Amino acid sequence: ALECIFKGLHAMHTLPQPISYRDIKLENILIDSHQSFVLCDFGSAIMLPSSSTNEYQQYHSNQLTTTIIQQLEEEIQRYTTLSYRAPEMIDLYSRLPITLKADIWAMGCLLYKLMYNTMPFGDSILAIQNGSFVIPDDMSQVYSRELNILVRYMLEIDINKRPDIWQVS
Repeated sequence: ALECIFKGLHAMHTLPQPISYRDIKLENILIDSHQSFVLCDFGSAIMLPSSSTNEYQQYHSNQLTTTIIQQLEEEIQRYTTLSYRAPEMIDLYSRLPITLKADIWAMGCLLYKLMYNTMPFGDSILAIQNGSFVIPDDMSQVYSRELNILVRYMLEIDINKRPDIWQVS
């Protein structure tokens, strides 16, 4: 299932003008008549401006006026799900870039949800900003060490250390 979602994300992220899906969550994954998993609900997806440096982002920090931050905050509230939001989408006044890596964070949340049947941060803004989550003790041996490391890698709060789609697919 996740492999199909990674492939779909890879296809969107590697376009000349990449698409950030922005609302990866369990509810947006369907199974079609051929038993294939597909992403649905592209209402929150956006095309990011082309970039010669592969630093695709909706806005550059020098463009983020208070007015634009307020508009972006409303847009994020309307089109994304809090428990899957990356830290840079929580505190817009930090002026951290919102890039394709926000989708990687959401995939980390989704993978954690599928593994442990709970969200890594719940709906806690503070937990998201701090990147504080734990692998449930009673489940720590159920999945391989490598899979748990992958989840931690994807849920990296430092956007510069968080992987991109090429590093996780």
